Amino acid sequence: MRAFLFWSCALMVLLIGCAEKDDFPVLKGPYLGQEPPGKTPEIFAPGIVCTEKNEGYLVFLNHGRVLVFDRWLPQTEESNPYYVMEMRDGRWTRPRPSSHKLNPYDPHLPITPDERILFFALNRSTDGMGESETGWDIWMTKWTDQGFSHIRRLEEPVSSEKRDAWASLAQNGNLYFMSNRDGSYGRWDIYKAEYEDGQYVNVQNIGHPVNSDVSDADPAIAPDESYLLFCSHRPGGFGESDLYITFRKQDGSWTTPQNMGPGINTPADEEKPYVTPDGKYLFFSNDAPGNLEIYWVDAKIIEKLKPKIPE
Repeated sequence: MRAFLFWSCALMVLLIGCAEKDDFPVLKGPYLGQEPPGKTPEIFAPGIVCTEKNEGYLVFLNHGRVLVFDRWLPQTEESNPYYVMEMRDGRWTRPRPSSHKLNPYDPHLPITPDERILFFALNRSTDGMGESETGWDIWMTKWTDQGFSHIRRLEEPVSSEKRDAWASLAQNGNLYFMSNRDGSYGRWDIYKAEYEDGQYVNVQNIGHPVNSDVSDADPAIAPDESYLLFCSHRPGGFGESDLYITFRKQDGSWTTPQNMGPGINTPADEEKPYVTPDGKYLFFSNDAPGNLEIYWVDAKIIEKLKPKIPE
């Protein structure tokens, strides 16, 4: 009788495990095997990445084989909002919470644009013992074969006594980020930190016409720094925060930012732009009433906007 009960329980556990495994779809190929979008933005991976919860940002790492995205519920204290999916043996795993090891005494990690670095803002004191007295700083972690490394705070001049967040890395290591530090034109401005000899130097506000007297935030720099995407509340948009694009001229200055148009922007908030490393797709968030979703669209829209911008 005991043997019968044992094997019955074992079979039940096996069946439950199979059911849990089988209810997740088989996802193969780049971008979770999703049908690529065209000129019209579409919700990315509905029911898999985008759900009834709020998802507002994603990034592909390790040459497209790792996906990291945030998921959270409003007015909750979710301890780990980041989720990870990996391509293993040609098949994508189901989303799982990331396992950041919040060790304040981390070894130095080189900043290299190798599609393995994840930047994020964290309201944490430099000793790791509590909240920061000044607000957000920029922290980083690196994807390894064992998962994410320990996190570490980027030191001055990137992090400051003010709020610093949302970093985007160019191929040469230069870092673009948002800050409200002294000298800003508006609530948030976009800054650039040059990367020289393994460290960041010469942090500068990129100035007008990109930054304005309102909030200009969420920079996404092209790998070759040829263009910059960001969100802004400047007048003349389609609603709340809209996505804008500016192109770098030959002399290093930036063209007047152009609203990316009604094909991208809506009366809701459009934020958090991200162009995939292969340059094929533009991802961004849309905070329509009731739910925050991640959309993607063919990145050819960027090239179509470029000829309209005077050099």
